[in-house]
This record gives sequence, structure tokens and C-alpha cells, in this order.
Amino acid sequence: MLKSAPDSARPLLAMAAAWLTALLMACAAGLPVPLQGPFDGMWVSPQLGYDIHLQEPFGVAARPRVPIVETGDPVFRMTSSEGKRFTARQWMTDGAWHRVTGELKPDGTLSCSDGAKTWIMERRGDMKEEK
Repeated sequence: MLKSAPDSARPLLAMAAAWLTALLMACAAGLPVPLQGPFDGMWVSPQLGYDIHLQEPFGVAARPRVPIVETGDPVFRMTSSEGKRFTARQWMTDGAWHRVTGELKPDGTLSCSDGAKTWIMERRGDMKEEK
């Protein structure tokens, strides 16, 4: 017959039991699903010299249409977001980083502006589909 654990071991046993229970529950639920932000995906715009693969807070060039940009070049860094709006630094084909703002519109497009000009980007799939 088993003897009960000494009083000094009970807190350790309780902690081990809680850890084992949490581990079993996590395994039963499967792997956690990564969160996806509202701006994640591939965005295209004829006004830019490249498309952007965005996975908040970073974006890289995809399908470049100008010789100074290569696929995978970092071209976007979101600095803040709230709901359907963001502020970011975006590399433009003039070779400089510009402060841009963007807003996700009800039709699914992204309206962007650098203060001097405005452009519309359209989502073409998402990061999971493109890989």
C-alpha cells in the first residue's frame, strides 16, 4: 500500500500535477493558430514598382517591376496600427523611406497616402496561399 506524501512534498506534487494537466490540455487542443492581422497578405498597386507581402509589422517586395528592387527586399515597416488604420515607413522607388498612412476600406482595398500622393492597393491572396 502507498503511503501519502510528506507535507513538505505536497506543494511540489501539486505544482507538478498542475503542469501535467496544462500540458495535456495543450496537446489535446493542438498547436496554437498564429494570429493574422487585418493587413496581412499580398498587396498590389500599379503606382508602386513592386507588390508587397505584408505580415505585420513587416513587408517585403514581391514581383518587382523596377530594376532597383529585388524580391524579398524590405520595403515596409508598420510603426502603429489601430483598427483598420496604420502608420508606416515605406521604401519608395525614389530610394527614400517615406511616412505613409493607410486605411482598410469596406471594399477590401487599402487606401494609402504619403502626404503628397494617394494610391490604392488591392489584396491578392494572403501569406499562407502565396507560400
